[in-house]
Order: sequence, then C-alpha cells, then structure tokens
Amino acid sequence: MAAGRPPTRTLAVAGQVVRFAVGTRREGARLTALATDEGRMLRRLLAAVRDGDTFVDVGANIGTVTLPVARTGRAECLAFEPEPHNAARLAGNVALNDLANVTVIEAAMWSASGTIGLRARGAVGTGTHTVAEDEGPGLTPVPATTIDELAASSGRAPDVVKVDVEGAELEVLRGAARTLGAGEIRELFVETHPAGLAARGSSEDELAGFLDRLR
Repeated sequence: MAAGRPPTRTLAVAGQVVRFAVGTRREGARLTALATDEGRMLRRLLAAVRDGDTFVDVGANIGTVTLPVARTGRAECLAFEPEPHNAARLAGNVALNDLANVTVIEAAMWSASGTIGLRARGAVGTGTHTVAEDEGPGLTPVPATTIDELAASSGRAPDVVKVDVEGAELEVLRGAARTLGAGEIRELFVETHPAGLAARGSSEDELAGFLDRLR
C-alpha cells in the first residue's frame, strides 16, 4: 500500500459491493453504521433507477449512496458535495472502485446559484456540515447551483434525485421548483432533518406542503 494512503474497507451496501478508504477506526465504525442505515433507503432507490438514467446525489458526502448506484451500471451519477475533504474522499472512493460513470462536483445545491457559506464540523465523512445563506465568521465560501440550472444547462432534467443536506432540504427543493413542477424528475428521495429544518425556521410539514403545491 502506498505511504500516506488510508486503508480500505469493502462493504455490501444494499446488495452492491463497494470499497471505501477509511482514515480512522472511528470513521470505519461510522461507515459500517452508515452503510446499514443507507441500505434501507438504497434498496428503494436502486429499484427506482433505470438503464440510461441520470442520478443526482445532493449531499453526496463520501459516496455511500453514489457508489452503490454507480456500481449497478445503470445510471450516470452526478455527486454534489461542497465540503472539500469529503469531496476529495468521495473522488478517491470513486477511483478506488474504478467507476467511470461518476462525476464529483465540489459545490452545494441551493435555492439560487452564487456563493454561500459552509460551516464544517466533525471529521471526514461525518455528514454534519451545514450551509448558510450568507458568508460570515466561521463560514467557508463555496459555490452553489440549483437543480433547475443543472437541468437547463444540460438540456435534460435528472431522472432520480437524492437529497441529504442536514436541514437545508427546502432550499434545495426551491431550487428545483420548475423541474419538479413540470414533472421532469421521476423519483425524488429526501432525507429530512427535523432539527436542522427547525433551526432554519422550517419544518417537515412545510416541506411536504411545498412539494404538494408543485403537483
């Protein structure tokens, strides 16, 4: 093994065998738990992905969802992760698994394009980083885009979207309002974080109401 390169671990996540770089024992323990938790949702997500799909992973972290979806070979995967260390580990995990159908984008999905603030908390892979609308003390500026802009620039909306953004779910969905309203996204998977939503003055009920109005 090359000097300085973290050891690897092979896990079965929702029936897909994938390899991850593991920097610390704590990270390895968390990865095992995360793979178990993600597996419950991933079984539904993998069943929804069809041949030729475009899958967008918003809040991709180190790839616990992106990698199993890519491993099926059915979809082109766009993995959005704004935290630099997570994005680097994600890119490394993509290479580790020899996946040619994944593009890692070091940017946030938001309600509008531009620059927003990232508050990084915890080690690589913890998934506890949050974004704020404004830049400020303790925040690192990161680029942001929207699902609507992604669809417009590529000429095609994503077929399947997964969102896991620590309470910023509504902001991401606001940036997808046109695409969702047109029914262009076939499957949408949103992991909600009630405490994170509440911290932003929102709730799961508001999120559900927003989606209902787009139908």
